Amino acid sequence: MKPLLLYIVLLGSLHTVAQDSVKLTKHFRFNDGIYMSFNDFYNNTPTRQFKEYKIKAHPLNRYDAKQFELKDLASNKRVPTMDVFAIVIGGVPFINNDYGKERKIADFFIIVNRLTVVGNICFFVYDDYGTDFDLQGSGTRPYVITRRMMFRFNTGEITSFNLSDFKIWIADDERLFATINALSDRDAAAKMYKCLLIYNDRNPIFMKTKTLD
Repeated sequence: MKPLLLYIVLLGSLHTVAQDSVKLTKHFRFNDGIYMSFNDFYNNTPTRQFKEYKIKAHPLNRYDAKQFELKDLASNKRVPTMDVFAIVIGGVPFINNDYGKERKIADFFIIVNRLTVVGNICFFVYDDYGTDFDLQGSGTRPYVITRRMMFRFNTGEITSFNLSDFKIWIADDERLFATINALSDRDAAAKMYKCLLIYNDRNPIFMKTKTLD
């Protein structure tokens, strides 16, 4: 093949790849549906469609969390919390922080949290409700703790937004890692969110666009 013709072919291939791939940001629109595994979510291919379930949905709190109850129309059985990795509504992904976590008593209330940062490292916030003992001796009292979480898009790992793990996750960006590592823990923790955005901008992930039939 002549050099000029080879160059044109390669240029055309690169143009096709660019058209088929989109940078993963909060503006990326995932395919709507129910994702039963991380791999399905990573590949933007819903495991099941909404029309396959009877659905009850309830908004929960200020962080745009939602609670779902899903009943399979074919089997007439409810879907356990631990079986759902993510639910996408209107192209927006909501992650189930309890995916894969077995419980002694079956739980069918699926709570999913909207990803507020989408990229190489995703980010979300949710309210954790519980009860503890009242030190005044009046029994138990309710509490709520706001938790910040991060989700590694390439691996599916979800953990709290903490400095130790964050440094490990950004270690491949030597310049950014050196910058945050030179700070005191207090200053580094205060700049983590900004560093997350910088890391995602420098280390983008590209998704192939898929249109479901």
